[in-house]
Amino acid sequence: MAADFEDLDTFFDGSLKLPIGGKTYRIPSPDGETGLKIQRWYDALFKATKDRTDSDRQVLADADENDLYAQALGPVKAELLADDVDWEKIKHVALTAVVWIASSDASAAKFWARPGKQEKTPTPSSTRKPSTAAASKTRRRASTSGTSTPPAGTSA
Repeated sequence: MAADFEDLDTFFDGSLKLPIGGKTYRIPSPDGETGLKIQRWYDALFKATKDRTDSDRQVLADADENDLYAQALGPVKAELLADDVDWEKIKHVALTAVVWIASSDASAAKFWARPGKQEKTPTPSSTRKPSTAAASKTRRRASTSGTSTPPAGTSA
């Protein structure tokens, strides 16, 4: 016996709603091709930024960055510009949308709540790794190269 499924459109809202200055902007989910493109960009950005030490290094060319933001925001980009939202807020909205599209609602909510405080691109869902804070507290394994420091009280 086959299960009857309710039409997805009757209960699934594939959009991201972000409030700015008393107005809520509704960012629609992109089409499949655009979503996959944003996922690839997101993964590439994470890979390029996860181990970098130069925080000023440019990862995307300006044209690519503008394209990424435009595709993530869809029609909301024009709405934000028409409402005279400043660039830093538009950038934060766009990056939140990228995180939402490529990762999850929860990751996007974390990103949204900490504007200007992200040190690295959020971890892609396909490559989850321990946070650097946890990793820095983990002790490294001892060397197995065969060299060691002799125990105290013995001569080398």
